Amino acid sequence: MSHSLRYVLATVVLLAKCSVAQIPQVLSYQGRVSVSGTPFSGTGQFKFALVSPTGNASVPATATASVVSGFLVSITVVNGGSGYTAAPAVSIIDPSGTGALATATVSVGSVVAITVQSAGRGYSSSPTVAIDAPPAVYSYVTFWSNDGTSVDGSEPTNAVLVRWPSGFSVSCLGTRRWPT
Repeated sequence: MSHSLRYVLATVVLLAKCSVAQIPQVLSYQGRVSVSGTPFSGTGQFKFALVSPTGNASVPATATASVVSGFLVSITVVNGGSGYTAAPAVSIIDPSGTGALATATVSVGSVVAITVQSAGRGYSSSPTVAIDAPPAVYSYVTFWSNDGTSVDGSEPTNAVLVRWPSGFSVSCLGTRRWPT
């Protein structure tokens, strides 16, 4: 393995111990650098950034069903949600009804309509309309990066040369000093 290879250290994500509104006074990161599962020792180019997710920007859609004489006749979108990249699956849940089928229509990331394809039969007056959630879309805030160029969780532009001593390893959530 060439000691001049450029490796990117995975971004350190601050979870649980740090909220976005509060940056800890002291942060100790402990982690293991490995290449293909083998602990790395040698010289490499690394990029470091401390980031935190600020929350899932995707919102699931909601809808209600209208039933007449046990038949599902229409579905009204209550909240179109956000973050949809394709039409989600729509399920009709009711202990007495069966056979209803519906499809969603998505425009600009939101569910804009649900079309009943089959009315089914035997539905109560208020079946549950279950719409699959959109894929998670997180936004990030960068607290620090080795060269100050990381924005919104992006990779820093410039790397720093780091020499990892042979035998150096650490475990998460502990304090570890460089071997002497």
